[in-house]
Amino acid sequence: MTDHPSLAAALAAVQAALPVVHKGKTASIKSDKGSYGYSYADLADVTAVIMPLLSKHGLSFTCTPRIVGDRGGYELAGLLLHASGERVEGALPLTGGTPQQ
Repeated sequence: MTDHPSLAAALAAVQAALPVVHKGKTASIKSDKGSYGYSYADLADVTAVIMPLLSKHGLSFTCTPRIVGDRGGYELAGLLLHASGERVEGALPLTGGTPQQ
């Protein structure tokens, strides 16, 4: 089990221990107004840092697309779970077509 009896306590412990995620990727943007670049951490970089930390504190995270409404709209539902059974859920509407788009 975990040293943290509740989701709130575990989440506070994770937040206190969050390291800076290295921005190892570079994007180059070209447009009619010029070009620029920036550095970023991709999902794999963030996942490699956060998942072991979540697990250490009795937390897990999952997300999945799902169909909502009678018109076949989509949303991405995220679920933060604690070893105690507590959970927090949120959803982000996906617009513009299928989840792959």
